[in-house]
Amino acid sequence: MSPGECKHIIADYLKCLKSRRGVNDEDCRKLAKSYLGCRMDRNLMAPDDFKNLGLAFEEDKNGSRGKDGSSSGSNRAA
Repeated sequence: MSPGECKHIIADYLKCLKSRRGVNDEDCRKLAKSYLGCRMDRNLMAPDDFKNLGLAFEEDKNGSRGKDGSSSGSNRAA
């Protein structure tokens, strides 16, 4: 594991926010979710459900990845 493995994702997220003048729309939120998923995958933060982090989306209801990489289909959209 190299330092900064997830930095490119957070850089994209910050660019997204800047381009939307600070509005955290769905595209930016998906980048935030990717960043947190990257950190969880690399044990840089404790695993948690994305819905607990305020990052559940409609497609999560249809069996997208949960905190452990499994499909659950039980997440509610935020």
